[in-house]
Amino acid sequence: VTANVNLDKLFLGNTGIKLPMLVSYENTTINPKFDPANPDLRLEAALKSFDNESDRESYKRLIRDRTVRRSINFTNVRKVKVNPNAKTHLYDVENLSFNYAFSEATRRSFTIEESIQRNYRGGAAYSFSPKSTGIEPFKKSKGFKSPYLKLIKDFNFSLMPSNVSVRGDLERSFIKNVYRNSLSNSAPNYQKYFTFNRQYNVKWNLTKSLSLDYSARVNAIIDEPEGEGKAVNEEIKKNLKKFGRMKTFDQSITANY
Repeated sequence: VTANVNLDKLFLGNTGIKLPMLVSYENTTINPKFDPANPDLRLEAALKSFDNESDRESYKRLIRDRTVRRSINFTNVRKVKVNPNAKTHLYDVENLSFNYAFSEATRRSFTIEESIQRNYRGGAAYSFSPKSTGIEPFKKSKGFKSPYLKLIKDFNFSLMPSNVSVRGDLERSFIKNVYRNSLSNSAPNYQKYFTFNRQYNVKWNLTKSLSLDYSARVNAIIDEPEGEGKAVNEEIKKNLKKFGRMKTFDQSITANY
């Protein structure tokens, strides 16, 4: 089952809020025809070895392979200007946009006691693109009519960048597998990673002919201890407050004339 819903349609009036949501749910169940513990034996024959119906049902639940997947996704959540002619400011909430996604898959089978895979993604972006702020101080000056002074007359500059953008993305993956062991309970096996990536960009048209571009990218790791529980969550929160442990950082400046 999958549904794509624009939640902003539920708001009264024209608020300018864009809130698209995608949700999905999937359930897959496989009932084996042969006994997984003895693949040459049909399940009906294997069930006859149990003394009562309760034990038979318990064994059928044990060998059933069931996978459940569910997810929810919000993409490019933002607010747009209701008045298209409104002025653009550095502090406008319309400069912000957000993303969030969560997915989970759980599985149980004859060989897997518990399998959980969770993925989290979240991000925020800021982008500001002011209208042209070019200044030509000598454009209307009558003293620079001579073609030899055209270079001075055409002199221009801009006081503000043409675009400023900042983006941060968090991505976390959590996988836990517990396998069945006939001799003893199997210890959980974990696979985890948590990243915090940031991007910074500034474009400044200093003049009509000269522009500067600056970009920087940061890749950081949010370290997680082994296992799960309250102590692990507290450690994650502490590392998040530090913006993670930086792994790579690169930046570039480009001038175009």
